[in-house]
Amino acid sequence: MLLRTLASDDSSYINGIQLFGGLEKEKAYLSWIALVGIGLNTIWRIGWADAAAALIIVPLIVREGFQSMRRRLLLNVPYPQ
Repeated sequence: MLLRTLASDDSSYINGIQLFGGLEKEKAYLSWIALVGIGLNTIWRIGWADAAAALIIVPLIVREGFQSMRRRLLLNVPYPQ
Protein backbone atom coordinates (compact mmCIF):
# COMPACT_ATOMS: atom_id res chain seq x y z
CA MET A 1 0.00 0.00 0.00
CA LEU A 2 2.79 2.40 0.93
CA LEU A 3 4.73 1.63 -2.25
CA ARG A 4 1.66 2.31 -4.37
CA THR A 5 1.24 5.67 -2.66
CA LEU A 6 4.88 6.52 -3.16
CA ALA A 7 4.76 5.35 -6.76
CA SER A 8 1.85 7.61 -7.51
CA ASP A 9 3.56 10.54 -5.78
CA ASP A 10 7.11 10.22 -7.05
CA SER A 11 8.12 7.52 -9.51
CA SER A 12 11.79 8.59 -9.43
CA TYR A 13 11.89 7.60 -5.73
CA ILE A 14 10.70 4.09 -6.60
CA ASN A 15 13.23 3.91 -9.43
CA GLY A 16 15.95 4.85 -6.96
CA ILE A 17 14.86 2.06 -4.61
CA GLN A 18 14.99 -0.42 -7.49
CA LEU A 19 18.38 0.94 -8.53
CA PHE A 20 20.10 0.53 -5.18
CA GLY A 21 18.05 -2.26 -3.63
CA GLY A 22 19.93 -5.13 -5.24
CA LEU A 23 23.39 -4.04 -4.18
CA GLU A 24 23.44 -5.82 -0.82
CA LYS A 25 24.49 -9.15 -2.34
CA GLU A 26 27.45 -7.54 -4.11
CA LYS A 27 28.52 -5.80 -0.92
CA ALA A 28 28.41 -9.12 0.90
CA TYR A 29 30.65 -10.76 -1.73
CA LEU A 30 33.18 -7.95 -1.48
CA SER A 31 33.20 -8.16 2.31
CA TRP A 32 33.72 -11.93 2.31
CA ILE A 33 36.58 -11.73 -0.19
CA ALA A 34 38.31 -9.07 1.89
CA LEU A 35 37.73 -11.02 5.10
CA VAL A 36 39.19 -14.21 3.61
CA GLY A 37 42.25 -12.30 2.40
CA ILE A 38 42.84 -10.74 5.80
CA GLY A 39 42.19 -14.06 7.55
CA LEU A 40 44.68 -15.94 5.42
CA ASN A 41 47.27 -13.25 6.03
CA THR A 42 46.66 -13.14 9.78
CA ILE A 43 46.22 -16.81 10.63
CA TRP A 44 48.55 -18.61 8.23
CA ARG A 45 50.91 -15.71 7.46
CA ILE A 46 50.26 -15.87 3.72
CA GLY A 47 51.51 -12.41 2.83
CA TRP A 48 50.17 -12.28 -0.71
CA ALA A 49 46.58 -13.09 0.31
CA ASP A 50 45.65 -9.42 0.85
CA ALA A 51 46.99 -8.48 -2.57
CA ALA A 52 45.19 -11.39 -4.20
CA ALA A 53 41.92 -10.40 -2.52
CA ALA A 54 42.37 -6.82 -3.75
CA LEU A 55 43.00 -8.06 -7.30
CA ILE A 56 39.79 -10.10 -7.11
CA ILE A 57 37.77 -7.19 -5.70
CA VAL A 58 38.82 -4.51 -8.23
CA PRO A 59 37.13 -6.07 -11.30
CA LEU A 60 33.97 -6.67 -9.26
CA ILE A 61 33.87 -3.00 -8.23
CA VAL A 62 34.43 -1.82 -11.80
CA ARG A 63 31.70 -4.15 -13.09
CA GLU A 64 29.30 -2.89 -10.43
CA GLY A 65 30.05 0.69 -11.42
CA PHE A 66 29.22 0.00 -15.06
CA GLN A 67 26.05 -1.86 -14.09
CA SER A 68 25.00 1.02 -11.85
CA MET A 69 25.42 3.53 -14.67
CA ARG A 70 23.47 1.25 -17.00
CA ARG A 71 20.63 0.87 -14.47
CA ARG A 72 20.45 4.64 -14.10
CA LEU A 73 20.07 5.01 -17.85
CA LEU A 74 17.48 2.22 -18.14
CA LEU A 75 15.37 3.47 -15.21
CA ASN A 76 15.84 7.11 -16.24
CA VAL A 77 17.03 8.18 -12.79
CA PRO A 78 18.70 11.60 -12.93
CA TYR A 79 22.21 12.04 -11.60
CA PRO A 80 22.51 14.15 -8.44
CA GLN A 81 23.26 17.79 -9.13
